[in-house]
Amino acid sequence: LYLHGYVAYGTKDEEFKYSAGFFWLLTRQPKPRAYINALFIHDLDRSTNYYDNSSTDNIFSLIARKPGVPWKMSFSDDALVEVFKEYYSGFSHLLMLHYKTFNPYSPLPDTGIFFDGNHKPAYSITNTEAGLHLRYAYKERFVENRYRRISLGSRYPIVELRLGTSIPGFLNTNYNYQKVSLRISNLVKIAPFGSIRYNIFCGKTFSNTALPYPLLEIHPGNEYYAYNRFAFNMMNRYEFISDQYAGIHFEHNIGGGVFNYIPGLRKLKLRQFWTAKGLIGSLNAENTTLNFNKGYPFFRSLQDKPYIELGTGVSNIFEFLRIDFVWRVTPKSEEHLPFGLPFGIFGSVQIQF
Repeated sequence: LYLHGYVAYGTKDEEFKYSAGFFWLLTRQPKPRAYINALFIHDLDRSTNYYDNSSTDNIFSLIARKPGVPWKMSFSDDALVEVFKEYYSGFSHLLMLHYKTFNPYSPLPDTGIFFDGNHKPAYSITNTEAGLHLRYAYKERFVENRYRRISLGSRYPIVELRLGTSIPGFLNTNYNYQKVSLRISNLVKIAPFGSIRYNIFCGKTFSNTALPYPLLEIHPGNEYYAYNRFAFNMMNRYEFISDQYAGIHFEHNIGGGVFNYIPGLRKLKLRQFWTAKGLIGSLNAENTTLNFNKGYPFFRSLQDKPYIELGTGVSNIFEFLRIDFVWRVTPKSEEHLPFGLPFGIFGSVQIQF
């Protein structure tokens, strides 16, 4: 049983922040893992729905932030309960109940978007969602400590299906919707041409009424100079929202590449790679009317054209550093944010085996 929590005080907003939770590991290797996780947080919320478990809640978020991009934050109460069980076959399931309040700060909009149970205007939303996460990862390998573990992947595709539904009337939940998303990922060796890593995903939100943007798919942008494999690094947060979408992340690690033919560089064991990321999506007329033109100029839909970015770079610099050069192909820079750029350079730490 692992207990954790914190208490903090913000000197600017003069607000206390706190968290408390527990992680109860019921079984661990060599048996299939099972656990119960519970968490409550009363704090600023800067999260985005990344297509993995990454987070921006770290010191690098302050040091390596892109200039000229406004902060987009909210204050929230989060209560989460998860029950996880896996089996020898590689199949696992996770049951989840998530309660959350969302109170946005400027420049994120709130006027004319949020409504309470009597359909009167509100400045925040309250929502409870029940979810089921099904995952199949045949012969997946891990690095594990006493409580946590990190996946080293599998030689076979990993398939994940997520289902979610709101619970209208429960704990002041005012919205009614259902969500489904699917993700397939893998790392494929293609010797002597290196390896290919791909992540294919899609999802849809179903609702008979318009939904505010926190309940839609806010596509994960990156407002930091630290490269994020699971985000669109030339996209800003809250730039694109969708109620149905599909996308792909693709990375081809070539190995030594051209460095093997340059005298003096072969001994450094530098590695070459290129990346491609694409996203399509749409937003129905009701959700567009509710969320757009409400004093926030950055929301856009992918209805007209896809989002595409391409990159290349060098890894294994001093055996752990990686540099990415990324171009935003579409939409063009003159068509989107006034502080947007068509090209960026990103750094990260990458340990390879």
